[in-house]
Amino acid sequence: MFSRLHALTLLFRRLQRLHYAQQFGLDLGECEILGIVQILGRSSCKQICQVGDLDKAQVSRLVKRLTRQGLLVRSVHPKLQRTVNVALTERGEAVARVLRTATLKLNRESLSTVPDAERAVFAAVTSTLTEKVRRMLHKQRNGAGR
Repeated sequence: MFSRLHALTLLFRRLQRLHYAQQFGLDLGECEILGIVQILGRSSCKQICQVGDLDKAQVSRLVKRLTRQGLLVRSVHPKLQRTVNVALTERGEAVARVLRTATLKLNRESLSTVPDAERAVFAAVTSTLTEKVRRMLHKQRNGAGR
């Protein structure tokens, strides 16, 4: 059964997916990786997985695609030979900046009809829900949800 929160989440993801595909020719996963690497700077795939709460295989596929597109560069960690580091190329840096601006604009536009007082409440509620869902996810992953 769909709740309002679930329906809103699905609807907003669809909007993002369509927007990023039309505006940038990128899928949502690619945009997420670019955003994470923009925040972290040079980072390992393991770090990207942890920050983005993403699957290792998924990150690997996305990094390969973004590398082929010239948006990321991969290198082997100098001390840990099995660790692959990822960084934005100059072009990747430019695309990530434009994506960030587009994301903020999309967020502002989606909240434009919500009065300021309700936005403040929404921000507080979503923060509370985010922390709760993170704890639930951690518990589920550790087998306590069975």
